[in-house]
Amino acid sequence: MEIELAWADARLGNDAAALSAFRAGERLAPGDRLFPYHLGRLLLKADRVDEAAASYRRCIELDDAWAKPVFGLGMAGRAAGDLSAADSLFQQAVAMAPGNPRYRNNLALVQAERGDPGSAERQLVELLADFPDYGRGWINLGLLRMSLGRREGVAEVVEQLDGFDDLTDGEVRNRDRLVRYLSSGG
Repeated sequence: MEIELAWADARLGNDAAALSAFRAGERLAPGDRLFPYHLGRLLLKADRVDEAAASYRRCIELDDAWAKPVFGLGMAGRAAGDLSAADSLFQQAVAMAPGNPRYRNNLALVQAERGDPGSAERQLVELLADFPDYGRGWINLGLLRMSLGRREGVAEVVEQLDGFDDLTDGEVRNRDRLVRYLSSGG
């Protein structure tokens, strides 16, 4: 019952009530991995990074074979500025669920943030070889190549993005940014 209430509150955008319901659910069913996992997601969304990390750790204690809380803990590490921990946790999540493009994409972003654009680019190229329809990956590859001054690489990405009609508003803004970069002579 608690999880249904928590989900309803979360869907309605009532994060405070959802947090309360997920906490109550965790007390009532301490062995259920879903409560600490979703609690971690809401806490991270609220920028309560340390609490989110603790919640993800509780979830991992309940199920250490589930990639989602490992990835969530990596997101918490990234939000806290611990890029080394985030990199390690994202690598673990990728190893646990190699078919999840989001995990691989975030691993590449952290590698770039850590100052290793070569690894980030390799990660994104491998990701897109496996998931050619993953628009966010193409956007991030284009932004990375733009930051490196690789005009031809950006042009390749823009060409790939031509057929995408399901980009988010943020992805469209970034695609347009790549197009402006090319138009300005890079």
